[in-house]
Amino acid sequence: MSRMLYLFPKERAGVTYPYVFWDGLFTDEELVKVVEYCETLEKIEGTTVGKNGQQDTEDTSRKSTIAWCKPNEESQWIFDRLMYVADQLNKRFYEFDLNGFEQFQYTVYDGEQNQKYDYHMDTILGIDKPLEMMETRKLSLSLILSDPSDYEGGEFYIQSGSPDPERLLKMEQVKGRVLAFPSFMIHGVEPVTKGVRRSIVVWVEGPKFK
Repeated sequence: MSRMLYLFPKERAGVTYPYVFWDGLFTDEELVKVVEYCETLEKIEGTTVGKNGQQDTEDTSRKSTIAWCKPNEESQWIFDRLMYVADQLNKRFYEFDLNGFEQFQYTVYDGEQNQKYDYHMDTILGIDKPLEMMETRKLSLSLILSDPSDYEGGEFYIQSGSPDPERLLKMEQVKGRVLAFPSFMIHGVEPVTKGVRRSIVVWVEGPKFK
């Protein structure tokens, strides 16, 4: 793995952050274009992975509307930016053995339906991993597309290694910010009670952890 030079080598050598972030990946005008494009995608109800890698449509822990996007002429520029920031954040903070990602998920939480996602882990352990998922989710990214003033609720929390609610870390959501964290970290989105929260989610994959 190539390594970028860094002004704080002790931090990189000895500190693992529960999450990191990157601001300014897209301009405000570009964010509008991203949302406009994502709204043209076919939307389905968000589900979770159940036994034997099958989608569990009965699981009430997740309530959201999603759309999948693969690279094409219209979306390639979005993928290029997301790939760049994933690579930079990984080299600086985590140094996971990563290969990349093939799609992103556009996720919408609607306040009229109190949509949310209870605490969960993105890495899928054991034999229930879907057959099409050849590698392991290692680095999760969430691009915040909504301004916090556009909705109420929808707080984004991550556990700091303890189930104690008082030790939950609230990740500050800023429009255009990319939040990144190891995919094995427990995290969740509180119910949105008013307005709409939009984001793009990416799971960067690589060989299983060694």
